Amino acid sequence: MRRGVVLLVTVFCVGPALACGTEVGGHRRSATDPKSLGSARGHRRFRGPTFLGNSFTLAGNGVDSVPPGALELGVTPNGYAIVGAPWEEYDHDARLFNPTTGALLGPQTATRPHNGVWGVAADRSYVYYASGDGMVFRSSLATWENPANVTTDDDGSETGVGPLQVDPGGHQLMGLAECDDKLFVSDPNGTLGDHGEVSPNTTLVKVIPTSLSGVTASWSVPRARTIACDREGDIWVLQQGVSGGARPDVERFTPTGTLLTKFSLPGYPTGLAADPRHDRLLVPDNGRDQDFKWFNYSGTQIGLIGVTGGYLQGSDPGLVGPNRFVGPRAVAIARNGAVFTAESTEPGIGQLAWTDGGPGAIYTKFRANRTVAWRDYAIVGAGTGQPTPDGARFFSGYWEFKRDARGNYRPYAYTVDPFSHPRDPRGDGTYGDSIYLRQMDGHTYLFENENPAVIYEQQPNSQIFKPVVEFSGNTDIITDGNDVKVSSNPSLINNNGPQDFWMTNTGDVWTTGGFQIWRYRLRGFNREGVPRFDFHHVNVYHFPSQLSQEVMRIEVLGNDVYLFGFAGSDPNAADDWGGWLSSGRHLLKFTSLPTSSGWPAPAWEHNFSYGSGSSPLGPTSPAAAGFPTGFAVDGPYVAVAWWKDPNTGQGEIFALNDSDGTLVHTYSPPVRSYGQVGELDMKESITAGNGWIWAEDDWQDKIYAICPSGSCT
Repeated sequence: MRRGVVLLVTVFCVGPALACGTEVGGHRRSATDPKSLGSARGHRRFRGPTFLGNSFTLAGNGVDSVPPGALELGVTPNGYAIVGAPWEEYDHDARLFNPTTGALLGPQTATRPHNGVWGVAADRSYVYYASGDGMVFRSSLATWENPANVTTDDDGSETGVGPLQVDPGGHQLMGLAECDDKLFVSDPNGTLGDHGEVSPNTTLVKVIPTSLSGVTASWSVPRARTIACDREGDIWVLQQGVSGGARPDVERFTPTGTLLTKFSLPGYPTGLAADPRHDRLLVPDNGRDQDFKWFNYSGTQIGLIGVTGGYLQGSDPGLVGPNRFVGPRAVAIARNGAVFTAESTEPGIGQLAWTDGGPGAIYTKFRANRTVAWRDYAIVGAGTGQPTPDGARFFSGYWEFKRDARGNYRPYAYTVDPFSHPRDPRGDGTYGDSIYLRQMDGHTYLFENENPAVIYEQQPNSQIFKPVVEFSGNTDIITDGNDVKVSSNPSLINNNGPQDFWMTNTGDVWTTGGFQIWRYRLRGFNREGVPRFDFHHVNVYHFPSQLSQEVMRIEVLGNDVYLFGFAGSDPNAADDWGGWLSSGRHLLKFTSLPTSSGWPAPAWEHNFSYGSGSSPLGPTSPAAAGFPTGFAVDGPYVAVAWWKDPNTGQGEIFALNDSDGTLVHTYSPPVRSYGQVGELDMKESITAGNGWIWAEDDWQDKIYAICPSGSCT
């Protein structure tokens, strides 16, 4: 599984238009108000498994996964929306949506080694898609519409025409449109600026016959991105705005390249569609407005889809829904007036919007009367989260989910506000980490346990969480922007290289790595509820003798301490699959806390064996045999995530008895009813809560859960 993309909007609805995200009279308490979280007592029990993060709308065949990233939308003449994604781990970089149901169609594309799909278009016979290395592919629309073909492969040559190399330098193509049996593509014709985020002044609009026989014409359009064909057959080109530079513009050309008109756009536009029935354009705005704006051909705004401010609008910011957009990214308009929208779930990221697929995607079909026909969503898991004590809500790195009557969770709110909190590290769309829910001092917090470890606090009358404390390694504690360094306490030795962080239910933060385990003591809260820590209230412990080489993971529950790591006699931890993915070869439980004198004897130790070598090559290596990638403790079980079963290629979950560390059950594959799931290949790949074991699966863009007891809250 890949590393480096990154986790989805007013309550989700699939199927006929529903009143989603609507408050029904009376006083509403904030969804995460501690007084409304309740306890597990008396609440409905569920057997599992369950999932969140990918709608798996209809097919139920294990490949109905919604692409987690959207770079461009198109629509076929018969009303099938088509999306291009920079990376779909399930090998469907371009997909069709059934116009009636939203079910996902289309075979696996051969675009993975071509850096994904960046532009899409279609006519009555073919689907066209442009790759990240400068090629245009053609596939059969009829083949893609057939649900039986979703598990087949399409190398882009099945129609008798091979892919065409449009950009000779292998640069990504940035927009594609079909118009009167011709394709119009924006080709940078040179190197893109700022790591591929900025379309250069060398960009050309190139004209290609739908036979892909070669480029027949071209003209210069600096900073060209998205291209659209209007009902008169003219070509509209969105010119990218550049931070600190040129404003975003739209230019209209004849099919031969004669400029007809030009005007500037407000906000941060990231797409363009021409209405096939009226003289107007629809533009997604990923600036503060978070909406889709209508413009006439003179450049005057004449309407919008959504509410201005999107998910941040109103008295309870964060709530998402069909008219409360989060990260508007792309748009397409069908011949019958239906509008398809794509949200990147990555609001306000500026130029990064052009290269990053975001931490998820939301796709909505609005009928011509603007009611919702269907709504599909996905996330890139790459980290898990935890439920509230009553199980009604679930929090991940970006999202707050709400559970339905069947036990599945639907997106309820997006908890990041990059406009008000530009220092929020989640705002750049990086891969998600595991999130833990904590409630203290009448406030609700989320704790992100990777390095840097971050504490987020829910803001008053809002679903937004603000970063308030950051532990950067063991060298800095940043509280509300105020940086305190470890040098403030000369008695502390700089303990760089933390592998893991853990926040207890009472607020202390533990960290392991380097060559020591530290415990940061909570010093209380300020008036706004921000936790206080410093380097003068830190307990320092050496590694226990059983894990003298390295301690990779830690959890502390009351007086119980769980440590995962490497013994001195183990192969070099730095060579074990990069030294970061494996949790180690030994899991220990201590039933009392360490003291300045050292560690007590462990209550039990479970030894894991994975390969005899330390090289990722060969059948006995960790890469071939698999290894543990995380653990989580809940009630009578200690769950251990195993990277993959070498026989199935899927992740495994082991349930250990918390009292003695013995193996109780092996879940392999973890959830047969979901079809194939991916490897558990994150540093913290599982969490636990309310009896559930939660695991990340960015293979199919979801988080799934199993219930070892068969009865979970």
